[in-house]
Amino acid sequence: MTSPHYIVVARLFYSTAEAARLIASACSPKYRAALSVAYGAGLRASEVVGLKVTDVDSGRMVLRVEQAGIANEEGALPNDDT
Repeated sequence: MTSPHYIVVARLFYSTAEAARLIASACSPKYRAALSVAYGAGLRASEVVGLKVTDVDSGRMVLRVEQAGIANEEGALPNDDT
């Protein structure tokens, strides 16, 4: 019996200065905002793309994030066999 092979992915962390430089290098305010939210909240790209204005509760300083691709309209998991 062979053991499974695992792919090890190194996690990348930016210093505050590096993150600021990355955000400042965005070509438009829209992308600067997306990078700021992604970095500040620790979101994945798919979670940032799925954000809507209604997900922001500025009164409570809360950001509502849904996990992308978890469930469809009926609440079932997506089928990967198609």
